Amino acid sequence: MGLLLLMLGQLFAESLPHAARNTVRILGGLLLYVPAAARIAVQVGQSPDGTYALVFGGVCLLGVVAGMVFQIRAYLALGTLFLTLDVAATLLDAGLRDHRIGFLVMTLTGLTLIGGRVLTTLKRQEWELLVRRVRVQLRGWD
Repeated sequence: MGLLLLMLGQLFAESLPHAARNTVRILGGLLLYVPAAARIAVQVGQSPDGTYALVFGGVCLLGVVAGMVFQIRAYLALGTLFLTLDVAATLLDAGLRDHRIGFLVMTLTGLTLIGGRVLTTLKRQEWELLVRRVRVQLRGWD
């Protein structure tokens, strides 16, 4: 259903107002990703292998690539959001199965957050310039 809505939104993009076009893209993306993401979230700790998570991650990467190729922010944002959810759920599943992996993941996550915060504090002007450049570039996307 979500894929059909995305295709219809793309086919009738010229006749739809900008706000309606964005709404159709966001709803289509949510209908495409949410059922699979809900299944991953429910299966945490119960999945026999990681095949489904890998397939869902591949679909999310395709959404990110489609967003970049067609320069559509909704595809890029939803693909990135659900890819992050997929990775987090997979790491949570691995951490629940083996506590050493959980400890390693939690430690590396904490160190990454603290290190990223320190770097953004030390190089605030460069970071703000990068963020401004990305915003200007994304402003031209549909």
